[in-house]
Formats: sequence, C-alpha cells, structure tokens
Amino acid sequence: MDEVQAAILRVKLRYLDRWIEQRRRHAEIYTEMLAPLGVVCPSEKGRVKHVYHLYVIRTRKRERLQGFLRRRGIETLIHYPVPIHRQEAYEELEYRKGDLPITKKWAGKILSLPFFPEMTKTEMEEVQHQMENFFMGNRSR
Repeated sequence: MDEVQAAILRVKLRYLDRWIEQRRRHAEIYTEMLAPLGVVCPSEKGRVKHVYHLYVIRTRKRERLQGFLRRRGIETLIHYPVPIHRQEAYEELEYRKGDLPITKKWAGKILSLPFFPEMTKTEMEEVQHQMENFFMGNRSR
C-alpha cells in the first residue's frame, strides 16, 4: 500500500462503524422479507455481530433461483463454488476429500444476493418479490 492509499483508507475508517450499521439494518430488512419464503438467511448467535459484507442465503434450488433472478435483471453470485479448504491456495493444510462435509454440502446451496449500503428498500422488495414468484410453485426449498 502506498501513502496515498493509506491516507484514503485513514479517512474512510472514520465511517466504517456507520457503514457496518447501515449494512446491519439492510440485512435485518432482507431477513424479515426473505425468511418467510423458506430460504435460510444469515443469522447471529449470542453476542457475535455480523458485518454483512455479503448477504448469503441457502437454498436447495440455488441454480434455478439464480437463473430465474438473472432473467429478471437481478444478478446474484456464488462466491465460493469450491469450499475454501479445497482451493489450491490452501493445499498446504492437507485437507482430504470428505473433510468438512457440511462445508461441502453448503457450498452447493449458498447464493449471494444483491447487497450494498446504498441499496434502497424498494430494490430489496423487488428481490423479495421475484423470489416469492419463484418459490410460489416450488414448495420444497
């Protein structure tokens, strides 16, 4: 990092707590809207707080949902199609096939929805509306 980048980040750090709180509020709205659809939404346990860099849901119909949303102009991402412990960069940890089976299982079900601090409630409602349309005829999630 050079001095210019450091100076910019130093200024941005002043806003970090505010940006995290904004993401947390957005995530709360998303969860209220999406949990009734039967998808598994991010959650917090005990005193641990999520910063919601991403908003990742879990569903058995990931590929179909992703295609459905894409056709309606809503882009989603699969951030870790290969679990991190199985990626080349982590070979030195010597994980073997079959290690961390829950991680492997979830890697095939997680989907990152559109999510950013400036996202409006109307935009989140559109995502929810389209997901509701998708799941209306598909009772198993």
